Amino acid sequence: MKTEFSALPRVLRRLRAEAGQSQVQVADAIEVTGKMISKYEQGLSLPPLPTLSRILSHFGVSLSELERMLAEASGRRVSDPAVERLEAKVDALAELVVARGIVDSPAGKRKPRRKS
Repeated sequence: MKTEFSALPRVLRRLRAEAGQSQVQVADAIEVTGKMISKYEQGLSLPPLPTLSRILSHFGVSLSELERMLAEASGRRVSDPAVERLEAKVDALAELVVARGIVDSPAGKRKPRRKS
């Protein structure tokens, strides 16, 4: 899966804002300068992996959570194998319901009942 690092500045700003911290507070906690945090949040520089790891640890965010946040910030659908399996089962059930004549289409339009 392609990761959109162009969304990283938005994600970093959001994490900091949700934590109610200033750039200087985050910088002090992860041992970089406030100017570097500013550059990361403006997209002028990408944090090196060790620094990104400290940022994520500071905010209690895992790499998989970061990937999800980046995808959402980029406007992409978040891929989750469990969700994909569930969607496949729902699609199969919809096809079965249509095949058995319970509804006319997967959209759920019921067939009119026959009057006896």
